[in-house]
Amino acid sequence: MRDAATYSETKRKIEHIVPLGFAFTLTIFPKWLVFTLSVTAVVYGIFLSRLLVKGTWRDEEMRKGFSTGKAAYGIMVLILLLIFHKKMQIAAGAWAVMALGDGAASIIGIRYGKTKLPWNKDKSWMGMLAFTLAGFAACAGLLYYTQATGDASTTIGSAFALLSAKRLMAMALITSAVCAAVESLPLPVNDNISIPALAGLLLYLLGG
Repeated sequence: MRDAATYSETKRKIEHIVPLGFAFTLTIFPKWLVFTLSVTAVVYGIFLSRLLVKGTWRDEEMRKGFSTGKAAYGIMVLILLLIFHKKMQIAAGAWAVMALGDGAASIIGIRYGKTKLPWNKDKSWMGMLAFTLAGFAACAGLLYYTQATGDASTTIGSAFALLSAKRLMAMALITSAVCAAVESLPLPVNDNISIPALAGLLLYLLGG
């Protein structure tokens, strides 16, 4: 059973990456608007994605009429914002690792991932490398951006405000590399849950 359009994993991952653009509004928009948009994203993932973006639902999701991954995406972003609303760098960085890291892993892995991982034949070395590099770049960029645009946490002397460029890059690289390794494991937990949760925890510990 297929959607109205032929299923495309690449198209699904593009849909996975594009919302990351809203992370650039986290320190610009008022908090009430940020949370309103995040709730809207949850509604989109659960109810609207199937109607608005054809060809991004897998067979088992079509049969169930529900996408756990799409629902988890929006819910986890909302949870990150609720937990780290005073340290938006963490929310933005963790979101970046989930969106661009995981998205790049799938897109590059499908096209160039001929050499599979010995512990998981569904994953490839190229996909894991793509996750690490793309996740690192996106995470580092958003850490810098949210700090530069005046996250509320910096006004109360947060450690993030004092971090050097090298420290921010180290935080982003370690977080992305660890998340890439975890994403490569055949775990029963959906990546859209495990990756942002782990990324948020790592960034908090590394930056705290």
